Amino acid sequence: MTKSHCQGFRVFLFQESLEYIFLVIFTLECFLKIIAYGFVFHEGAYLRNAWNVLDFVIVFMGLFTIALDTINYLAGIHMEKGGGLDMKALRAFRVLRPLRLVTGVPSLQVVMNSILKAMLPLLHIGLLVFFMVTIYAIVGLELFKCKMHKTCYWTGTGKRQSRRYSKEYVKSI
Repeated sequence: MTKSHCQGFRVFLFQESLEYIFLVIFTLECFLKIIAYGFVFHEGAYLRNAWNVLDFVIVFMGLFTIALDTINYLAGIHMEKGGGLDMKALRAFRVLRPLRLVTGVPSLQVVMNSILKAMLPLLHIGLLVFFMVTIYAIVGLELFKCKMHKTCYWTGTGKRQSRRYSKEYVKSI
């Protein structure tokens, strides 16, 4: 094994251990909040807040990924060889973990709420632009149909060379 490969493997192990450490911390926080607020059934419960639902989903997916890793390990299946339960889609939830920091800082919640509220008007503007481009594309196709069919221009002279590349010319070669 090369030195860079060993160093890359150490970095991978360090990142995996950090993932487990943060997952334990986030799981404890989730568990304590559930004990303090209750789970669902009364007003002010843990899952009645949208930010807490996001936290719960992220923690649950992390725990679920570890459970599937453990099942694969105990079954003796190595994921590198294409066996076992595939967790690549579940690992995509790792991207949401930085959003957990938003729940702790109220000013970040205000920023995130404003971004989320701006998404619908931006979607409307994007759809309007898409339809305008589609309309102009259709108009362009109608205006230029059959005008440049099998026509080539030499960039140096600017002369039309349609006969040279016609079907008759190609058949005669």
